[in-house]
Amino acid sequence: MKRKFYILLIVLFCLNGISGFAQNETNIWCFGLGAGLDFNSGSPVFFSGSATSTNEGCSSIADASGNLLFYTDGMNVWNRNHIGMPNGSGLMGDYSASQSAVIVKQPGNANIYFIFTAGAWGGPSIYYNTVDMTLNGGLGDVVLKNQFMCASSTEKICAVKHANGTDFWILSHEYMSDRFFAFQLSSAGVSAAPVITGIGCIASDAVGCMKGSGQGNRVAIAHRNDTLQVFDFNNASGVFSSPITLSNFTSVTGYSAYGVEFSPNGRFLYAAEEEYYVPCNLYQYDLNAGSNAAIEASRTIIGVDYPDHSFGSLQLGPDHKIYVARNNASVIGVINNPDFLAPSCNYDSLGVNIFPATCYLGLPNEYVNSVISPTLAAFTSPTSVCPGGCVAFSNLSANATSYQWSFPGANPSSSTDENPSQICYSTPGQYTVTLIASNSVYSDTTTIINYINVNPIPQLGLPGHSNDTMFMSGGYVSFQWYMNSQIIPGATDSFYVATQDGLYYVEVVDSNGCQGTSAYLDLAVGIASLQTTHEFRLFPNPVKNDFTLKFNSDKSQYISIEVRDVVGQLIYSDQYSALPGLNSIHIPSSDWAEGTYYLRSLTAKESDCLKLEILR
Repeated sequence: MKRKFYILLIVLFCLNGISGFAQNETNIWCFGLGAGLDFNSGSPVFFSGSATSTNEGCSSIADASGNLLFYTDGMNVWNRNHIGMPNGSGLMGDYSASQSAVIVKQPGNANIYFIFTAGAWGGPSIYYNTVDMTLNGGLGDVVLKNQFMCASSTEKICAVKHANGTDFWILSHEYMSDRFFAFQLSSAGVSAAPVITGIGCIASDAVGCMKGSGQGNRVAIAHRNDTLQVFDFNNASGVFSSPITLSNFTSVTGYSAYGVEFSPNGRFLYAAEEEYYVPCNLYQYDLNAGSNAAIEASRTIIGVDYPDHSFGSLQLGPDHKIYVARNNASVIGVINNPDFLAPSCNYDSLGVNIFPATCYLGLPNEYVNSVISPTLAAFTSPTSVCPGGCVAFSNLSANATSYQWSFPGANPSSSTDENPSQICYSTPGQYTVTLIASNSVYSDTTTIINYINVNPIPQLGLPGHSNDTMFMSGGYVSFQWYMNSQIIPGATDSFYVATQDGLYYVEVVDSNGCQGTSAYLDLAVGIASLQTTHEFRLFPNPVKNDFTLKFNSDKSQYISIEVRDVVGQLIYSDQYSALPGLNSIHIPSSDWAEGTYYLRSLTAKESDCLKLEILR
């Protein structure tokens, strides 16, 4: 299997750049107790020196080149030198809030950043703060602090890209209510009034996280000790709809939904349990499974942790992997292939070592663009067919929107269908299959040499026969006998005892499932039981015009001659009076069609069947 990634960097830059929030801006994470991760090399590298000491929520921001600008635990703001910013303390978040803060750059302004905060427990308020990066020698300064947005919130807050490609929605959920608040952040600032949608369950527990998909069309929310829900989100209007309630998350296990995150392609939802007394699970849900019940049924455990390292937040990284907080641990888990159905999503509980720092329940709450992930071409199908057989291919590719198949030796020999069927092979042999899976940025090629094996049709001669019993040997798995081209009901053994004269043949199926047909045996019941002397010969054979039947005869006798084609149709018949000595019979055949014929010669004591080829 051969795979090549073709990375169109310019296209990727354009797709991400139009958002005004380049992917590199999430390349530096500061969280937990002194933990730092740098993604600028493509993979997370631990660094020390982070000033954080927080149990849960936090957020970090870098510049377009991936250089750290500042970070916050929702109460304090530190600059890139890990020094507190002027006016950067006393924010209204909380070190024990699930999502105490999220940082978003103001649309249309390269230097102003908004810090949105949520407090802890039930009923805190949502506030915003602004940082001007032109102040304090480029290290930044908090210029507006604790600007009230709404009261009685849960600990949840997240950012989702607006449909206009420039603005953002800042989302929160009201405590002891079913109401979502959606504030629009634009170049003019934060909207004075939110879009309010009353939908879904009542948030009776403030703890837990809320995340939007990178595509901006869905939002997931975890109410710890309650339930997990997924909503359609209209990122043009800010309205929520079509709730999917994953009630079995708690009703079956009794555990608590806490962290949530979408796969980069938006198909899968991941959810983590936070629990201090029992083992807790990390789940994958397939949001493309169909109905609400089908999505619940798709739930798969991909990881298990224990009270001393309970799961916490989940966060999609700039490398398209999902990182999993493990409470009170010096390692964090990683879902390496989140766009793949479990178990191929590949969760590694020891994904990133952050020793001597410590992770608690929180990871940076980051807004992530709608990322275009690398494709992976993969497929499956039956690999063994018979000549004339057709194959249906099942596409297992990830992150692809177009497909180019190549089937050399088949008909058709190519396809652009996602799951091509009726790919038919006529000639025995081994055949290679190639799939190129692509999206707007990436392409991946999978070629499997000699993937399809077209087995040969069984080649059969005449059935053997002894007296009136015909048989076919060769280790075949099924048999069906025919007389005069008509099926003989129940004649499905490797042998058949004939009860009447006829032209017989047998169809067999071999261990590969391929069907073969024997030559025709012209059997005269009773007479056929006499041993034939095979004294009859055809000359010439093959023949283009007329031919001669030669035989030896030591006495006078009558000979009946019949000629039939391969389907048993009588072509010629006659009777001859033979004298002792060498005899021959001239048979005219110039008007017969080209093909194979069977000549049956019958005397009083024996019968013989000869194969004749007519050429034109």
